[in-house]
Amino acid sequence: MILFLVLTDMILALQYNKNEAFQLNYQSKISNFIEGANTEGQQTWDISCIAHFEVKIQQSTDSLIAMSLYDVKIKADNIKEQTDAQLTNAEQEAYNHPVYFFYRTDGTVFNITENAKDPAYINSFKHGIINSLQTRIGEPNTKPQHFVVSDSQGTHNEHFQIDRIGKQLRITSQYSESDFISFSNEKVSQTMLQLNVNNTRIVEDDRIIRSEITMRIDHNSIIERNVDSPDAHIVTIAQSVLDNIKIVTSNNNDFPFKSLDDLLSADPNIQYTPSHKQETTLQHSDLSTLHTPSNSDGQAECPGDIELCHVYSHTIPIVIGKIARSEINISSVIGITPGCNLSNESRSYIVGAYSQIDAHLLRYEFPKAVEFYAEYGQLYGEPLRNGAQLKFQQKPVWNYVFPELDCKLHKKKEAKKTSTLKIEYDLPVLVLVLHFEAGINTSVGYSIEWSICQQNLNSNLQIIPDVQLVLFGSASSSIGILKAGIELTGGTKSSIDSLAEINTDKCLAHTSAFFEIDPLSVKLEAYWETKKKRKAVDIIDIEEPQKSIKIFDIEFKG
Repeated sequence: MILFLVLTDMILALQYNKNEAFQLNYQSKISNFIEGANTEGQQTWDISCIAHFEVKIQQSTDSLIAMSLYDVKIKADNIKEQTDAQLTNAEQEAYNHPVYFFYRTDGTVFNITENAKDPAYINSFKHGIINSLQTRIGEPNTKPQHFVVSDSQGTHNEHFQIDRIGKQLRITSQYSESDFISFSNEKVSQTMLQLNVNNTRIVEDDRIIRSEITMRIDHNSIIERNVDSPDAHIVTIAQSVLDNIKIVTSNNNDFPFKSLDDLLSADPNIQYTPSHKQETTLQHSDLSTLHTPSNSDGQAECPGDIELCHVYSHTIPIVIGKIARSEINISSVIGITPGCNLSNESRSYIVGAYSQIDAHLLRYEFPKAVEFYAEYGQLYGEPLRNGAQLKFQQKPVWNYVFPELDCKLHKKKEAKKTSTLKIEYDLPVLVLVLHFEAGINTSVGYSIEWSICQQNLNSNLQIIPDVQLVLFGSASSSIGILKAGIELTGGTKSSIDSLAEINTDKCLAHTSAFFEIDPLSVKLEAYWETKKKRKAVDIIDIEEPQKSIKIFDIEFKG
């Protein structure tokens, strides 16, 4: 019985011998495309190499293994054209440099190193292949098992199913963004994406002979979309296979070190990879800031109990295919005491003009990207909020107080203020590091005219904001001088002419708003580029004509 248990343990453990060398072929394909826009087209990476492994130290529970890469081939295409990465001699040599890692008999990978002299993208490339060996060995044909796993993306719970098929163990596992305890990149949070990863490892003769990974990343923060939100978003799909194991002759059996730490002390260029030595707490600040509800300064409301008060509001949707949607809310308020009573005890009136811009891009929300108000009034002889203010993302960037109450016409023009709101993160995807970003650049300038006459309450307030929205989004990766991905660019300009006025001589109130938008254009392209050239193919190309809209033009008597 004791012998049987020992044999069983041997079967359920990965075993490697000192000075053993073996090779595996690696292939991967990584594609970026836009989903939900009724269009076809993608950018794809095709990557292959030979991964050479040598066992340097063997211990009872783990082995120190060195991995080098040979015959590295990298291709990128933009649907119509393909290019090969022309590796320099220095790059070829860097891929050949070994990185080291400990491989436990239960399939856990830990303490991965990198070469400080090599480019970061080459170290990431190697770490991605090492992650293909990560697994957990356990009893087959039992209930799913759950383990905490650390890899290039971070630390997460992973759900394993182990089955015996003849002489082989088939280990499948899955995890998603909700399983993460921490991400290796502190800019990434669970609210920014949907990540689904499926792994399959085949174990035979106490070692992994085949590894498959499929990964899908939906870059969006809106899981349950309302009917007006843009449906289109960027998706990354990645697949890899590590197989065709071959036992080969070791390149160099001489390893004069008793431990990995001895090697690191002797060669300062070999260092532990930070993401495999420490964890980063999950960051939720980026999107939680964007989605924090609060009272708006960009929308009109009647203060107190001014008996004759009217709010006029209209929202203009600017829809850009299924990619983006901007909602511009324009409103005004005019209120006076019934009968235009001008006694000091009961003076109550308000004139105001307001605007608010909410933006939705690639299924990310940027509420209250811009808020503006300009108003003047009194409530029972006490002044209200008498001035103008511009906010970007609920943060004031410009304030003005109306000082002149001299019944004269005044004009003020405010230079444009600019704000950038974006979601941005880097995420390891197999052997590449994917850079994703989506956002808007907003520039706002205002012209204001006012005439406020405190003696007879005649008031005139006109604001004309000029708004420029520039949209951007991309999913891309770089390997040396070769960069490829998909990229969104576009934007538009618009202006709003809002007027609110009270004429107490005629006991009349009037408000109006007119909206004008310049031609709108948005382009999404798949591309690859080097230092010498750039090749791009349009996936989406949208152009909309100029529009002028009368929103409202209303007057009433007090």
